Amino acid sequence: MNELFALTPAGEECQMSMIAEARRNVIMAQESSYADLLSNLPPKQKIVLQAIAKEGNAKNITSAIFIKKYNLASASSVQAAVKLLLKNDLLTQSENIYRVYDRFFSEWLAKVY
Repeated sequence: MNELFALTPAGEECQMSMIAEARRNVIMAQESSYADLLSNLPPKQKIVLQAIAKEGNAKNITSAIFIKKYNLASASSVQAAVKLLLKNDLLTQSENIYRVYDRFFSEWLAKVY
């Protein structure tokens, strides 16, 4: 919202067309933090996090289809990585759906990797 406010000229109303630019600006402002966070993750966690980001709302993450699609090691390694990513609040889980907690980070991951 702050970014949209900053993009809106004085005396004018915010337009829907400004949302994409605001999203890009927020992501660009956080890009170095995202890169640092990612560089501090163990490789298996990083790969699983990237796979989930690319899916958006990831289901059946230990299935053979998901593992093959993202070239992951095994169901057990995915489970171990997810357990730690959840513990560190990088992922959220609702029912059988996993998402990257920070939507901007997720968008950055999906785009960059």
